[in-house]
Amino acid sequence: MTWYRSARELPDLLDYDIIRNHVTYQYYDGEALYPFGHGLSYASFAYSDFTVNAGKEGSLIANVTVTNTSEVAGDEVVQLYYHPESTRIPRPIKKLCGFRRIFLNAGERRTISMEIERDELAFWDVSRERFAVEDGAYTFMVGASSSDIRISVSIHVAGEVIPPRDLTAGTKAFNYDGKHQAQMLWSKKLETHYMTPSGFAGALIFKNCCLEGGEVLELTASSWERAQNLTVLAECDGKTQKLGELIVPPTDGRDDFRKLLLPIAPEFARADLRIVMQGSVALLSIRMGKETSLNSKESNSVSSMQNKLNTAYYRLEMKQAEIVRALLHRMFELESGWYNGHYHKGDNGNWSRESYPIPVIGVKGFCDVEIHFDKISVSAKLKRDAALSYSFEKFAGYEFEAYGAEDYLADLYHAGQTVQAMKDNIRACDEKEIGFSFVFPFDVEGRQIFEFVKLLRREGFYY
Repeated sequence: MTWYRSARELPDLLDYDIIRNHVTYQYYDGEALYPFGHGLSYASFAYSDFTVNAGKEGSLIANVTVTNTSEVAGDEVVQLYYHPESTRIPRPIKKLCGFRRIFLNAGERRTISMEIERDELAFWDVSRERFAVEDGAYTFMVGASSSDIRISVSIHVAGEVIPPRDLTAGTKAFNYDGKHQAQMLWSKKLETHYMTPSGFAGALIFKNCCLEGGEVLELTASSWERAQNLTVLAECDGKTQKLGELIVPPTDGRDDFRKLLLPIAPEFARADLRIVMQGSVALLSIRMGKETSLNSKESNSVSSMQNKLNTAYYRLEMKQAEIVRALLHRMFELESGWYNGHYHKGDNGNWSRESYPIPVIGVKGFCDVEIHFDKISVSAKLKRDAALSYSFEKFAGYEFEAYGAEDYLADLYHAGQTVQAMKDNIRACDEKEIGFSFVFPFDVEGRQIFEFVKLLRREGFYY
């Protein structure tokens, strides 16, 4: 166990990332109060003649001579550590691979041996989901604690050269090489882990990926609150290429994952892949391939259409959120939802009923705000007599239509007519209430909608 000098050196209680937080003796690079392996003795010991040589069946044999240099007998715990010098991922600064407790009389010298099994040098290769021993130089250290290293030697260990990550085989999101503001959660339904942001946004990093020949990335993702963004970046030698961005549509819960296709044209044959997740996005896995290998042309056409729809509806949701924020005022009570029974007037003047859903914000008592793909409409009503006596001077600069509250298709007023013509049409109809639909461009600011709703309120409009 490592005892730190201050509690400020400890991470959050639920943050278990020992690499990023530089904790435990394996990654701690500070000066501990009591380091791992620390012990006290009246005796003192010297180390010499440290060697590490090949043993049987791939193992290594470490030999070291320990001398009691004091005038009293005592015990010494001889500790053996190692560190790989070149590695695919961050490896421990030092890792214990053996120890021996010995008793030496005053002035006594003894040579001890410790066998290092090959498996002790292995690490879990997340890119292939198996243990591997990397080929290269390894430094072995011997001493009285993790901080009290007396002698070190370096030797070459034969092993594997870890290949680039093969994305065509599929990669689970939790097999990342690095992360920022991201957390791992468990799905009881799927009995596996997935990744999601721990804050507003998070990122996963997959190092040394082979992107050569890739045309499509398949991302298995969900978004349990509303449509959110996934952005994929390729990073190589200080250069960054944005491979693409897609919208993850709302799903029925965190573990209701959907497969989404992102066309890519990577500039690098090998690069680190950075996937940025926003908001309520969860990522289960990624896979790369040719366009035809991941799906049929017909399915790709459908997927392309879905991505376009996702993008369009994400735009609607962002506008809905903007207007809701602007209308959050103590004078208004809001209800927000989706509506698919609306009518649309074509260029020929004819009405048609639309079946696709659009967001609607109900400002209780005053109006409805409908968010269409190309415009924003604010609907309100006036009593028949109030409409006939009202001058409409304050709405002279606004585009609007009037219709029957009972018969929505009763066209009482539209652009190009006069207010007097509208009143004549109202007198000629049997409607007791007159509906009005005020039209704004889609890029109207939420603040302008707020001011307009206040105007409707002052002028006696209701809904």
